[in-house]
Amino acid sequence: NFFEKRKGHEFIFNVMAKVCKLIPNVKLLLAGADVEDYASTLNKKIIDLGLKEYVHFLGFRNNIPELLRQVDVLAVPSQAYESFGLINVEAMAMKIPVVATNVGGIPEVVEDGITGYLCEPSNINIYAEKLVELLINNEKRISLGEAGYTRFNAMFRSKIMSENYFNLINST
Repeated sequence: NFFEKRKGHEFIFNVMAKVCKLIPNVKLLLAGADVEDYASTLNKKIIDLGLKEYVHFLGFRNNIPELLRQVDVLAVPSQAYESFGLINVEAMAMKIPVVATNVGGIPEVVEDGITGYLCEPSNINIYAEKLVELLINNEKRISLGEAGYTRFNAMFRSKIMSENYFNLINST
């Protein structure tokens, strides 16, 4: 993945400014490749918001399962045209609940209140509230993670998806 404005990094930093006041040991891990030195703009925002100790750039990663094993919640703050958001499915396959924005194809993957939460891309307060809820409420976090895993198995395994595409193509 790439660091670009539509991915919502500045939005999630504003969210984190609220979250870290309530959960002082929280960390935000960012994986992705820099595009046109956008990371320097993001670093300035991190410093301006006093988040240097909370936000960690990991660079481009191709070991997503290993990275996901280190997180309690996946935050997907996309602000525009997210087609599918494969990372949401990858998290659900590992029983990790997702807090995402209600953008593009994300609502086709994440079921609000069932496998995670969907928030409007302009609502920093609600997004922060949902992240805090899952970070402090183990029972809720586990429950949504389990539901995500069930949804992954029912809808997003490669065999199921390929059969569904095959049936769709042959139905016309």
